[in-house]
Amino acid sequence: MNKKELDLISAGTTVRNPDRLINFFKSLIDVIEGETYSKQIQHDIQTVLIQTRNYGYGSTQFYKDLKKEYVELLESNKQLSFAEAEKIYLNKMENYGIKDGIRGRTSISLLKKFGFFYINTGDKIIASEIGKKYLNNEISETLFFQKVLLKWQFGNNIDKGYKKDDGYNIKPFVAFLYLLLNLNKQTQKLGKKPIGISALEFNLFIPTLINYKNIDNTIKNIINFRNKFTNLKTIKE
Repeated sequence: MNKKELDLISAGTTVRNPDRLINFFKSLIDVIEGETYSKQIQHDIQTVLIQTRNYGYGSTQFYKDLKKEYVELLESNKQLSFAEAEKIYLNKMENYGIKDGIRGRTSISLLKKFGFFYINTGDKIIASEIGKKYLNNEISETLFFQKVLLKWQFGNNIDKGYKKDDGYNIKPFVAFLYLLLNLNKQTQKLGKKPIGISALEFNLFIPTLINYKNIDNTIKNIINFRNKFTNLKTIKE
């Protein structure tokens, strides 16, 4: 299993809590919408997230090796200026030993993946209509993520690493629901109780499912796997 396959079922680790996505979006929309996507914008993205205390604030890991004056500044009740946040950001990048802009690119990538922003053909950053509706409380969080996940597709014109020429042709969320439904149906036909899919089975079979045409074959492989491991407890573990 390679990193690309893992990414199909991963939204990334920059924002582990989906509730933080809307805070990122709120902080960035007025700053970057309409701007050309560039290294400077990537720099500004991360600086603004630190400035608004949506990134780094309260994180022991972020505070590690950060100058004491910057930790105290973050922990204070003072509203940070862009210049102050920039100093914190550059100090942290120096500690990481990585180039400026990389962290900002990582932060916005998740917002692009979940449909808050997209980059148009002119390399302009555009806030999506569905993102704005979510921001304005016109749609619920549940409905927002439902719509995003239903449209999430590989290959596409955004994630260039997942090309149709390389075999990618799937909507992961839709494909998984279809697989789960039909796996349960096949299990019932075999006279067994439908049990969905275990974490072990998911890890073994789902990340490599990159084309919807292989769903039925994946179901067969899962059933064959179960037939070899009749102890249900072992499968679940």
